[in-house]
Amino acid sequence: MSILKQIENHLGEKIVSQGHSGGGCIAQSQVITMDSDASYFLKTGASNKRMFPTEANSLKELTKAGAIRRPVVNLKKSENPVIQILPTGKPP
Repeated sequence: MSILKQIENHLGEKIVSQGHSGGGCIAQSQVITMDSDASYFLKTGASNKRMFPTEANSLKELTKAGAIRRPVVNLKKSENPVIQILPTGKPP
C-alpha cells in the first residue's frame, strides 16, 4: 500500500493536495493537505533506515521537557514520518 493511502487510512480522510517543500537536504519532503484543511509534513527517502524513527523519538523526548511546542508525529509505525505543521507567528 502506498504511503499516501496509509496516511488516508490512518487519519480517516482524503488527501486533497500535495506539493514539494523546500529545505530537504537529506530527505525529500512535501506538504499534504487533508479534506479537513489540516496540513502535514511528509518525509521520504531516508538514506538510513533509523533516521526517521530517531527523529520521531527525539520529538517525543522534547515533549517531556515541556519547554517548547513541538509537532505531533502521526503514523509512527510507517518508515515515513507524517508530522503536524505548526503555524508560524508570534507566541501567545
